[in-house]
Order: sequence, then structure tokens, then C-alpha cells
Amino acid sequence: MPEDKKPVSWGLRMTMLAEEHPDKVALYLLPRDGSAHRAVSWLELETSANRVARWMRDIGVNEHSAVGISLWNCVEHFFAATAAWKLGALVLPMRGEMPALERDAMLDLLNPTVVISRWDNVAYPKFW
Repeated sequence: MPEDKKPVSWGLRMTMLAEEHPDKVALYLLPRDGSAHRAVSWLELETSANRVARWMRDIGVNEHSAVGISLWNCVEHFFAATAAWKLGALVLPMRGEMPALERDAMLDLLNPTVVISRWDNVAYPKFW
């Protein structure tokens, strides 16, 4: 790394990109069914991730936390993962169709601060 460049965290780099290129596309979400894609700008990603990060921080997520994420291929998955990374947390992506026995064993092992999912029967704080 050049001496005039200092390493920055992922969260800070995302903030920098949102400031430098607010309207440029950060993500394209391409549905499997061939319907219209969704474009997410750097500013939208930054704003949404910060909103989720504030919520996560308020419930105790920090650099010592694990965050389980089980959302189908959707923009909310990116918002949640980015929010967790901004707080320095470990992100554990989990398959949505995971059998309950496997899922519960993984959650018992990980002991996440939060699980972000569309599951109705998980006993952790949830956002979506």
C-alpha cells in the first residue's frame, strides 16, 4: 500500500463512495424470473445500511457480535450485511430453506445477537 494511503474500514469506505458518487449504481438486483432489475445507488445503500446499523447498535450489536441473515435474494440482505459490517460484526448468511433442526443447531453454536430473517419461529430479535 502506498505510504500516502492509509487503510480504511469497509464502513468508512462505503461512506466515502456515497459521498463521492451518490447517484452511481452500487448494486443491480436481477430477479431470477426475468422481471425488471432494481438499481441501488451508493447513497441509498449507505442511507439504508446506516438506518439498519443504528437499530442493530441499539439492540447491542457491536464488533464482538454475530448477526445471522436469512433473507432471500433481496436488497434487504445487502442492507443488513452492510450494517453489520459497519459495526464490525460477523455476518452469517443462512439459507432460507434450511431445515429447522440444522438452523437451530447453527444458531445455538453461533449465539447471534440478532437474526434477520423472514422466519416466524426464531427466538432472536428480528428486523424483517
